[in-house]
Amino acid sequence: MNKKFLSAILFGALMVSSTGTFVSCKDYDDDIDQINQKLDGVEATVADLQKKIGDGAFVKSITPTADGFTVTMSDGSSTTITGIKGDKGEAGKDGAEWTIIDGYWACNGEKTTVKAEAVDGKDGQKEVEKREDGWYLWNGTAFEKVTVDTPAVVGVPYYQEDATDPNYIVMHIFDANGKNEQTVRLPMTEGLAQIAMLSNKDLTIYYSIATADKALQAWEGPKGAPAKGDYMITYSDDSLMVQVAPNNYDLSKTALKLVNSKNEEAPVTLGAAVAYEGLYTRAAVSANGLYQIPFSIETITDEIVKAYSEVDGKRPALALVASDKVRSTYETSLIIEKPESIDSWSFYIYKKNNTPNNRIEPGKTGTLKVNGENADKLYDAFLTMDTKTYANAKADSIKYGIKTDGLTISCSANAKYSLPFVVHTLDVTGKIMKTKGVYVQFSEEAAESTITLAEQAHIATAKVEDQKLVVDLAAYFDKMSEADRILWNADARMLLNNTNVSFVYTDESTGKEETVDVVSGLIAGFTKLKKDGKTEATNNADIAKLGINFVNNYGETMLGNGVYTAKITVEINGENGTKETQTIVIPFTIANPTTAEITSQYTFDPAFYANGVLTVIDGTSIDLSTMISVKDGAAIDYTGLKAAKELTVSGTVLTMGADAKANTAYDVKGLKVTYLGGRSYDMPAFKVKFVDSKTYIADMAKASFSLVSGNAEDANSDKVFYAEKADSKAGIVNFYKVTNAGGKFVADDKVVIVGFDALVDGTDKTFASDLIKVEVSEKNDIIVTAQKRITVDTNVVVPVKLTVTNADGTNATVYASFTVTVKAYPVQ
Repeated sequence: MNKKFLSAILFGALMVSSTGTFVSCKDYDDDIDQINQKLDGVEATVADLQKKIGDGAFVKSITPTADGFTVTMSDGSSTTITGIKGDKGEAGKDGAEWTIIDGYWACNGEKTTVKAEAVDGKDGQKEVEKREDGWYLWNGTAFEKVTVDTPAVVGVPYYQEDATDPNYIVMHIFDANGKNEQTVRLPMTEGLAQIAMLSNKDLTIYYSIATADKALQAWEGPKGAPAKGDYMITYSDDSLMVQVAPNNYDLSKTALKLVNSKNEEAPVTLGAAVAYEGLYTRAAVSANGLYQIPFSIETITDEIVKAYSEVDGKRPALALVASDKVRSTYETSLIIEKPESIDSWSFYIYKKNNTPNNRIEPGKTGTLKVNGENADKLYDAFLTMDTKTYANAKADSIKYGIKTDGLTISCSANAKYSLPFVVHTLDVTGKIMKTKGVYVQFSEEAAESTITLAEQAHIATAKVEDQKLVVDLAAYFDKMSEADRILWNADARMLLNNTNVSFVYTDESTGKEETVDVVSGLIAGFTKLKKDGKTEATNNADIAKLGINFVNNYGETMLGNGVYTAKITVEINGENGTKETQTIVIPFTIANPTTAEITSQYTFDPAFYANGVLTVIDGTSIDLSTMISVKDGAAIDYTGLKAAKELTVSGTVLTMGADAKANTAYDVKGLKVTYLGGRSYDMPAFKVKFVDSKTYIADMAKASFSLVSGNAEDANSDKVFYAEKADSKAGIVNFYKVTNAGGKFVADDKVVIVGFDALVDGTDKTFASDLIKVEVSEKNDIIVTAQKRITVDTNVVVPVKLTVTNADGTNATVYASFTVTVKAYPVQ
């Protein structure tokens, strides 16, 4: 910690104790009470400071003054702590500030040669001491005198960073005579208020027990051959990532442990927290509050394995506890398991733009890493030259100073070319493998350029042959001259197998933009195409387009949200083994299927469905699953089925409720069609109507006619005959008939006009009109007589209720109607 830092945040808080902090004001009140009992000149000053702290204020900074230092509080007030003054009113001296810089004591920023040695547990051992002849520092065994610019003036207060815990400082105060020194240990931060684990991913410990297998016992890797019965252990992560609040709290010396909800400690050992900033300093204060906590396991027993089984739901959730005071939420768990052995390995030295690369610059070193998800199951590995793949590999390795240490390769400044290695691996299960032909390129970093094409659009489809995107490379090749293209044709190589795909999308639940650096399971491969976009190009000169072939049904990737980006690497060979690397960036979207395609995945039974209405005849319920069929690979999801309140829903069945009416169409919605790899899409709402069949139909098409109005004296009337058809000879012009469902005429002796009634809301309503009178004559003929002279043509609807005798003697009721146009009475 340097002076500038301490001056800025020293005493970040002297706070009253509260839940989630490590600091109790009572502890400091007791210390200060002891000082008050012994000091003369500073009693009031310390008491005032104590009161402010008790009221909730905390120390924001300490500033040296002419005869001590000024403590500035969070409430805006300040308190000056002074020491002894010189004779005759001589000016006093600034207080000294002792901090630790890079592990060494420093006075007011002036670094000494004495290392700061923590003295935990040793009562009364001072670390910084002021004597009449100067400053003395504890070096771990004795006090060592140091020479610094700041004089050790008797009676002037000073303070130091606590070497045992940089979250605290120790204040040294004297009475008015410069004697009776007292010390108070005070916090320089507000105390730890909160600790949170940033990843909810479980910690996995993989293990096996070494056997007497000959190959295993002959293992020559860096870790050596494990003895029979020893545990072979690897970890999914080497540390926990946590964040503390306040972010200037130093977690490096805080006792930490993982516990379950019963406060039982997990069987792992947590190391000291390390500030996550890429650099380790002694104070280790993280500017952003981030720390990594290494962990390991010392012992594995059957009981531990059972308690922390890989079976989800069987193992306890764990929280991180700091100094038995502050606890995180239960964000993680511990899994201890024996994994399956690994069948294959792939390696890389570094990734650029998420693309694996096996290049080492001459004169430098590189370390092979496992490419893929099984890196955490590699127990040990080492390299040898692959002389079977390349006979001169060993000789070249000597020529170019190539040496290996585990998976690390070093080389001389004259190293060049690509050389093959054999990677010898030992996984955590004890399986030994040799991966041959792992090439490493020894060359300077290639020149690079990036060409970004316009965003491409693809609409998802169930047609497998169309699950691809054809990208025109004209924008890439058009930048080349004719000569450049000739050289490209000769020297370029598209590394399609190393293509990285990333994805940026909007999380619909949070509205935030999210990024997936590596998308797997979307692209099955790439095809170099000719200009027609269909024919494969077998040589560079014919390449004009690029086919991106998606995996069947697009795998499990997200559709309709966000932009995917494929980065195609092109290597162009140059002189003296140099290479130019180009990256073709292809952003593309994959939209959800069109509505037309979605609706083509299912079909309603055409015998009952038309114009958005599914009609059910002579029934009060319908099983929709019997009315909707789907294509192969598609299914209907009825989980969200909803219908109008007049209908009840049970699974896939709709039933008329007590208030439902026949011949009324009711809304149905909530169905989804599932296809395209299990993706679900909403089906449009439709209607269901329940209708009753008609055994007999009254045909009134020829029954309507016109009649001149008139009164009883006029006696204007006409007749509607019951007949199968018109007969001019018999005078049958206006007629009606009853037919059965097959269209056959029903004889008049089977038909009876019960009355002139209409069915309204389930009840008969008798016809009434003052314009006409209707009567029934023999053989079911209807006589209509005018009753009143009128001056405006008026239509009158005449309802008719009939009964038809069935073959079994029962009667069926039929309702019908016809219209009489009553004409205006002639006037002059």
